Amino acid sequence: DLHFYEEIWTVLQKEPLEIIEPEMRGRAAAIGLVKGEPFQPSEKLRKTLTDAVNVANAMARSIAFRPRDKEAFLYEGSGWYTPFVGGNYKWLWDEGRRGRNQ
Repeated sequence: DLHFYEEIWTVLQKEPLEIIEPEMRGRAAAIGLVKGEPFQPSEKLRKTLTDAVNVANAMARSIAFRPRDKEAFLYEGSGWYTPFVGGNYKWLWDEGRRGRNQ
C-alpha cells in the first residue's frame, strides 16, 4: 500500500541528498518524493501508486519463485538460485563495465 512510498519519503528526509543519484531523485520527485517537501499525493496518484505496489509485489514473487534468467541459477540443471543475478549485491554486470543488471 501507500506505506511503501511513505517509507521512502522518510529515508529521503533523514539521509544526505547525495546518497541517491540525481536520476533516481528525479524519478522520486516525479511522484512527489522530494527532500524537504511534504509527501501529499492526490487521490488519483494515491490510487496509481497503490496499484503499482500491488503489481510490483506480484512481479517480485513471480520472479523470485520461478526465475527465467539462466544466470540466476547457481548450478546448471539445479533448483538452487540466487536473487543476485549478475553475481553481486550492486546488480552490476562485468564489474560495472556493462552497466547495471536490470
